[in-house]
Amino acid sequence: MTHYQTYMRNRLQAFSYPAEELDLNECSGFCQGDGIAWYGILDSAALRALAQRQQSGIEGNEAQQSAFQRLRSRINSKHLAELLDLYDGLGQELSLEIYLKGDGRYHHWNSMGVAYPENALDMEQLKELVEEDSTEPDRHLTRWTAYERAWDHFFAWLEEDLKRTSRAIEGELQNIKLAEYVEEAEVWSFETARYRFELHEFNDDDLVGIGPSEWDEEAMMDFLATLAADEGRVTNLKAVILDRVTGDELASDCIWYWFVPKNEKGMGFNQGRRSVFADAIDEVRRQVSAAEVGSFDEAA
Repeated sequence: MTHYQTYMRNRLQAFSYPAEELDLNECSGFCQGDGIAWYGILDSAALRALAQRQQSGIEGNEAQQSAFQRLRSRINSKHLAELLDLYDGLGQELSLEIYLKGDGRYHHWNSMGVAYPENALDMEQLKELVEEDSTEPDRHLTRWTAYERAWDHFFAWLEEDLKRTSRAIEGELQNIKLAEYVEEAEVWSFETARYRFELHEFNDDDLVGIGPSEWDEEAMMDFLATLAADEGRVTNLKAVILDRVTGDELASDCIWYWFVPKNEKGMGFNQGRRSVFADAIDEVRRQVSAAEVGSFDEAA
């Protein structure tokens, strides 16, 4: 699993989707048709979690609701909870399926649809079951219109939330990928009488054992959240020390996935420069020391 997929899974869980039980498709990029999508069954527990999130307004529009809208939302949530309890009390599982729309070539905010799974008990069938088997049929039937209204409201909210959540997480992943993009260039140089010091930024798409995929997941998510919030970038740095007379490379060293924060101008980059040159300078010193020892031996 890539660190992008891990990020997507954790973010979906933060939005109350059961990501571990869903088919996740991370295709975020910068071309038409790119995006993220997820498919699978939302069981009763998942629907309860999403209903709670709907009621709490975590989708970000709660502050824009009027007092009447907030009251109506709480009433709808109460009726939806009663409906879910009714399913459970009758030994039935209320579930929905997030299914793939289209031919499957693209996965994005508009490739997900919501429907009852095959052989699932819909509202009309549940009503018939209430009339036959419920211990309190009159109580539930008198509220049936309210149950239907609450369910329709939740269903419509879920269809929109899939799009809203997909776009939000895709935007975060795009920020992460932009922060990881490195344009190859010589970005710093310095010369002395004997040596030339060069610092290069370089791109490496084939890194193994480097980067957040190898980190502890909590540390990975903390760091990726920083990139998602557009608070900095990462780079790969290569230090090269050359002989000024011959142009020969005397030593070099690299560091990968080095963080450069936006709000500390020069700090992260300069620290990376010092770090990557440290071992290269030590190597040149060893070469000079060895050469001097060799000269002494010849003189002897």
